[in-house]
Amino acid sequence: MTQNPDLKLLLALLTTPVIPQNIPLDLLYQTASIGAIAMLSEAVEKSPQENKQEIIQTLRTAVKSAVSEELQKRAFAVLIFFGKKNDADAIQAVFDLAIQDRNELALEAMRQYDFQLPVSEQNSAKYWILNNREGLKKIDPELRFLTKYFLQSSIGIQNRLLHTEKAIQPNWMIIAAYFQSISSGQPDTQRITKNYGSFSDQEKLLFVETMSESFIAQRSIIADFFLQYGDPISYQACMKYQLRPQDPDQHAVFFFLTEQWDLYNQSDFEYRKIRKTFIAADDVFKRRLILISRKTGHVAWLRDLDASVQFQTERKTLSLSQWFELIQSLQDSGKMQKLWELLPIVPFCFTPMLYQILESASFFPQNSEEINFFTRIGNMMNTLPQTIPVPLVHRYFSQKKNPIQLCISPDSEHLAASFLNDEIQIWNIRDRRIPPISLNSCSSFRAMSFSMDGSHLLTATRDNRIQIFQIPSGRMIKSIPSQKMPLIGLFVDRDNKRFYTVDQAGFGAIWGFPHGTLIREFNCQTSDLLRVSFDSENSRIIILSQNGKLTCFDPNKSQTVSSFMTAPDNFILGQNHQRGLVTCGSSSNRISCWNLMSQKAIIEDTSPEIDDRILSILDILPGEICALGTQSGTCSVFNLCSGSKMAEIYNQENVGAITAMQISSDCSTFFLARMNSEITEWDLTLFHWFTKTYSILEIPSAKELDDFLNRSSLPAVKNSVLLMKAIADWRRRFDIEIEFSE
Repeated sequence: MTQNPDLKLLLALLTTPVIPQNIPLDLLYQTASIGAIAMLSEAVEKSPQENKQEIIQTLRTAVKSAVSEELQKRAFAVLIFFGKKNDADAIQAVFDLAIQDRNELALEAMRQYDFQLPVSEQNSAKYWILNNREGLKKIDPELRFLTKYFLQSSIGIQNRLLHTEKAIQPNWMIIAAYFQSISSGQPDTQRITKNYGSFSDQEKLLFVETMSESFIAQRSIIADFFLQYGDPISYQACMKYQLRPQDPDQHAVFFFLTEQWDLYNQSDFEYRKIRKTFIAADDVFKRRLILISRKTGHVAWLRDLDASVQFQTERKTLSLSQWFELIQSLQDSGKMQKLWELLPIVPFCFTPMLYQILESASFFPQNSEEINFFTRIGNMMNTLPQTIPVPLVHRYFSQKKNPIQLCISPDSEHLAASFLNDEIQIWNIRDRRIPPISLNSCSSFRAMSFSMDGSHLLTATRDNRIQIFQIPSGRMIKSIPSQKMPLIGLFVDRDNKRFYTVDQAGFGAIWGFPHGTLIREFNCQTSDLLRVSFDSENSRIIILSQNGKLTCFDPNKSQTVSSFMTAPDNFILGQNHQRGLVTCGSSSNRISCWNLMSQKAIIEDTSPEIDDRILSILDILPGEICALGTQSGTCSVFNLCSGSKMAEIYNQENVGAITAMQISSDCSTFFLARMNSEITEWDLTLFHWFTKTYSILEIPSAKELDDFLNRSSLPAVKNSVLLMKAIADWRRRFDIEIEFSE
């Protein structure tokens, strides 16, 4: 269009009742089209309501289809003018342009002016498209309006909602995508089943209610989810709508778990299906079946279940604490013959204890072969070390002084150590020919964590910045500006797509990984944080407060899972929190172990055989065995049940306080850092052999034992392996298998 039209021609056009003959067509079109938009604008203001909607739609069409960008902007300016006057039809037109037509002008206007539509569903969709977290949270915190709008929309708008960049709540997109797949006739059950367990209670409720009301023919999947996850939300829906699993073979177990006994009795006979399910189930599902049985009194099938089957499926009958209690019980009742029968099958760490009990009671076997074996074991006791040997594997040398933190990548490829007021060094564990790399910062480091694939190291510096480094290059790819408070914990989620930070005041944040974009903040709802750690799956935060309160917090759901008081002088929080168990240490060297789910102590209070002050705790077998590092530099492994020392990490050189302990992902090696700048790696293979319950087929072979001896020729190691060989040969010779009867 002409930028500077001839004023004479315009004057002629305005003053002549007919079109001047010499006026150019482009000027004539320009004036006519601009005039048309002006007429439409005037008509919007003066026309009755029934005609106004048609005029607004004409303007919307002009925004989409006018032949020039200038005319499109002029038509859009009219809609904005009336939108600012809260004209509902104009605002609706702008919304339709933004959502349905993906018009950039409309999207920017919705973001700038925050027009409010009369329908809550549309306002929710607007905030979702604009990625306006606060606006969406204010009007639709549970996303019910957004879900309703999604279900009522065309496939095009649904795809627009599903492919929004920087989605505020990715779980909603999974839920909505499943609803869309149902409508298309090809339900994507695999994806929703995989992710349902990670949904928050609010997200589960949204899914369950929408399925129950809008997809009645497919809502039996809710019963499948209850079978798999056992959550109360799916249970309530199953009871309300009388749902059943899609697979008829699962009905009996479903009725059993939901305590519908009339229906259960009709679908099973003498607990046959429950027994069959129990044998094939994993440990979590077995616990659910046992819990319901004990709660309701349906325990006959448990009493009848063959103990040998339990051993084959669970691969372990008794924990170390249960073995200890069994031995003490048999000793108290004077059943020496039974103790003699147990000697070949107990974990090897109990062999000296059993032999001492039998010898003190002047016990002697009955036949000559057993006498020879008993005498041979006795001779071995004279050379057997008092504790289980833990051989040294490697020393990690550094010019830096005072290592204060250790971190091992989940793939056990790299070891990172941060030094007091200094940098981080990273070693390649598997190939030690590769020299260590150094990570520098203008400030020293307060916390660090590897990504799940070991490709990045995240750090929190003492000037409150977050830095992300590539491994093994050591190149910094992201530095996030200073946070409000000092960060005392960070870790990468198991999906390797997010990481979490926690500061001293109890506030935290969820960040995108590895780009470091803030997703949202959360409040741990506890103050005066003393120690922060994370569970074994890197999904929950474990907090020890200064008053001894232990808190388990789920950052994804922004809710406290459990919170309870322990001993008020607890100041150490253990690491390696498997099975929901956490070990704590007090200033008076008292050790306790707590179950985060039941909020009860499984080891209430034990005093290990140690004189020095305990500085750090690492669980080797949570609830059973832990390593304790002390101020003087000794590191010992203790049985939590008895408080007795099981192993000791010997160090003959300069002694320095234990500042950090870590265990590899497969628990095969153990890493120590001392204040005297020494970082060492120790082999736990023999320790695990001595503390495990074996069936005959599982006992380490002679070749495995010999290969281990070739790696460590210490006399203590050799004598310990000889004991294992003697007992293993005896068991194989007489086919002594583990059997328990009531």
